[in-house]
Amino acid sequence: MNGKTALIILLLLALAIALSNAASKFTVSPFDLLSYHELQEEASPPFNLLMQTVNHLGETAIALALTIIAVSTFAFALIVLIGPSRVFLGAHWASDVIGGYLIGTIWLIHLIIVYRRALQSVSERL
Repeated sequence: MNGKTALIILLLLALAIALSNAASKFTVSPFDLLSYHELQEEASPPFNLLMQTVNHLGETAIALALTIIAVSTFAFALIVLIGPSRVFLGAHWASDVIGGYLIGTIWLIHLIIVYRRALQSVSERL
């Protein structure tokens, strides 16, 4: 993993934690969690700490998954909408945009094949 990938993952994780904290302010519980956790804390403080950690990890994982889905959807929408916008603005012909989509798709398929072969060769060496 290079530095850019690590930075992107850290930024997505920070965004997911922020979304998790914001979402927890709007959630409604079907029963009184506070009294339940107070009882557990009196009985076993390590259990309470464990439950809080698991709760935050779960919220963070959900927020991270939703963030990745949102970013992917936004990126896909940009890819799909930029081509027609270029035709609409008169910057390109429709054939230019279709050709660009075809070249981009062929290049993406090529990169996926190369990536899978690289993963396979690395896993065979291990």
